[in-house]
Amino acid sequence: MSFFKKINAPKEVQALLGVLDEIACRRVGQTGISIPIANTWHDSEAFQIVRNHIENLILARPEWSARIIQEQGISPRQWVWQGVANFAGDLVESGQYHIYRGALNPMGPGEDLVQLFDMAVDELTRMGVLQPDYAEKQKAGLRENIRTVG
Repeated sequence: MSFFKKINAPKEVQALLGVLDEIACRRVGQTGISIPIANTWHDSEAFQIVRNHIENLILARPEWSARIIQEQGISPRQWVWQGVANFAGDLVESGQYHIYRGALNPMGPGEDLVQLFDMAVDELTRMGVLQPDYAEKQKAGLRENIRTVG
């Protein structure tokens, strides 16, 4: 997206984009605080796919994105992490990243999409958005869907 479109966006939209930047700085496999070092999500094809989708959604309708935060009281962190979980999960369940039924292609971003989904669900649980038992059901459901598609 255009640099100027990002710079001139409402503060809520800039906050959403900032959360994406924070996620990009997390190490792959890390569940805690963001530390910008090698092997970060920034370098992951899976994260770039998810990030591009979320950025395009935010910047295509910045007023809508800002209104959700303002009117519904959803924090930018929750909004972005829910988007990451939803989109990563949808992609990996689509069968597009399977090598054959029930198995993700090890040469593609599928396994990283699962890890990204898990990280987002864990973060939403830490934030109190999801209950731990529901989060585990979501993770188990994703894996069951991976086994049945492809």
